[in-house]
Amino acid sequence: MDVVPYITELTTNLSSMDSSNATAYSRTALGYYPVYENEVIKVNGFNFGTSPTVSLDDGNANPALGFATGATKTNNEITGVQIGTRSSGKISITVVTGATAVTSINNTNSTTAAYNIIDNG
Repeated sequence: MDVVPYITELTTNLSSMDSSNATAYSRTALGYYPVYENEVIKVNGFNFGTSPTVSLDDGNANPALGFATGATKTNNEITGVQIGTRSSGKISITVVTGATAVTSINNTNSTTAAYNIIDNG
């Protein structure tokens, strides 16, 4: 059985706007996380393994993102993810175990399903 990586949160510069409710500014009502060009973000979740790949699918041929100096990768947190000059797109995590690559799918789920909605209020 494959263990699927799951993204629970992106920490961006906007996350510090309201310390009592970090997603009030960092996440839109539709669940999107706005990030600045060249911003360095943190991806939280679980089942990331020890060498995950972080991608931003914006239509470019190579969607893989880079990592800043000192970036860390653990099973539930990846720091130092460099957005670069990419435009909008979905962020995903891919974990390779042996010959099997498993990519996160929760970021492609329906935003109208109740279990995918977190109220900002």
